[in-house]
Amino acid sequence: MIVSHSHSDLAERYPPGSITQVVRWNDAGLVPVVTHDQRTGEVLMVAHANADALGRTLATSLATYFSRSRGGLWLKGTTSGDVQVVREVRVDCDGDVLLYLVEADGPACHTGRRSCFSWRVDDDASVHCDRPVLARMISSLLSPESPS
Repeated sequence: MIVSHSHSDLAERYPPGSITQVVRWNDAGLVPVVTHDQRTGEVLMVAHANADALGRTLATSLATYFSRSRGGLWLKGTTSGDVQVVREVRVDCDGDVLLYLVEADGPACHTGRRSCFSWRVDDDASVHCDRPVLARMISSLLSPESPS
């Protein structure tokens, strides 16, 4: 269930259903969505939503996006099984970006990595990439560790 905060912490409140007027949709009727892991604060991915995708996300608490490549709605985890349960939706100060705070137990990236932001650039311009989640799991299972 998506969090509904007490009204005492709010400076302004718009009536139910007003989200589609608060969001500044682009010419294609989309808005970027930044998805964060609620527990760790890690940025998992960036996608897009249209009004229908946002409405479904709010109604089901399951992250639903608009796939620009497929030209339609995309329920995260439909094929991979790695669903994102949305705990909170926020709109930035300009209304042109959404933030989904999610619970996600599996990888967010289609490459099998926890985050789509797995490529780290160091100050010498070298680039390093995290191992996929499955590779880390297998590695940890195979490495001899002595439990303390």
